[in-house]
Amino acid sequence: MRWPSVYLFAWFYSTVGLLLIFFFVGVPILGLASSVEGSLRLPALVAAGAIWLGFGLSFSRFPACPRCGHSPYLRAGGALFSSIPRSRCGKCDLNLRKFGLFDPRAKREPHV
Repeated sequence: MRWPSVYLFAWFYSTVGLLLIFFFVGVPILGLASSVEGSLRLPALVAAGAIWLGFGLSFSRFPACPRCGHSPYLRAGGALFSSIPRSRCGKCDLNLRKFGLFDPRAKREPHV
């Protein structure tokens, strides 16, 4: 079985993956945090937001360039994060629409 292109897989992750995280992790945690009374409400909401953000950011690291491992979500040398994936790798300029996730054809030929 051949994997879909990195670009297609990244689009899938950015839409479906983040929606699943929001509904199955974020909503229940925020529901529990909002039911806390008194002075514990703000720390519970901050903790819930941090957990939700951590799960969301962990999803952004998986679909990576098969040549160099750079995430298609990173912009400006890795300083900025975007939910829209790039079609070309920001580090090695590989066309991510042509190669799958673990595609051995994407590796550079060694210079002799």
